[in-house]
Amino acid sequence: MKNKNNFVDPIRIPWVGIGIIILLVAMIPIWPITGNWFGVPAWAVFALLINVLTSLFIAFVILRVWRDPDDEGKHDD
Repeated sequence: MKNKNNFVDPIRIPWVGIGIIILLVAMIPIWPITGNWFGVPAWAVFALLINVLTSLFIAFVILRVWRDPDDEGKHDD
């Protein structure tokens, strides 16, 4: 019988929720970033960097933090 009590939803871990909120707020193009970076508008480079960071953060949470109780004990190596 599988122990369903080991499952913790990643959003219930405080640093995961805070990280997602910060990254989502950073994606909103309201920041007063002016000028050009590498010949591209600074706001576009900033938005691209934040999107890449968000993708990496979510991938990290899925791979390292998320523990699915249905996968416990299954190792198909």
